[in-house]
Amino acid sequence: MKVDGSGEKIVVQLPYNDYYSYKSLSQNPRFETVLNALTIVPALVLVIEEIKRWDSEEMNRRGQDCGWFRSIRNVLLKEFDCDVEGGGLSGRDSMELAQKLIGSPLPGAFAELSGVEGIEGGKV
Repeated sequence: MKVDGSGEKIVVQLPYNDYYSYKSLSQNPRFETVLNALTIVPALVLVIEEIKRWDSEEMNRRGQDCGWFRSIRNVLLKEFDCDVEGGGLSGRDSMELAQKLIGSPLPGAFAELSGVEGIEGGKV
């Protein structure tokens, strides 16, 4: 899987066979959380880690050029009181933020795969 955040949208590229598997599975709403956990969460982790490395000049440029950055910046500020431009990502766990950004798909993914709902988990 490759992730490209250099444009207006985040582009996730999958190998040929994986793409067609993804396309097929995405037709069934039951697999949405599984697919999000497998593809979207890692892509968001990658871009959040990238944002952490940006200086204020790069953030200003991306704020003008990248719709995905504006969206992530606004959701993090409004929903999680995390000011990206004010250094709010420093010390924050990128995996946790990525999951929160899309509604924490992991519990639903595990429930779908195991066929069990509502069981609290622990550490692996």
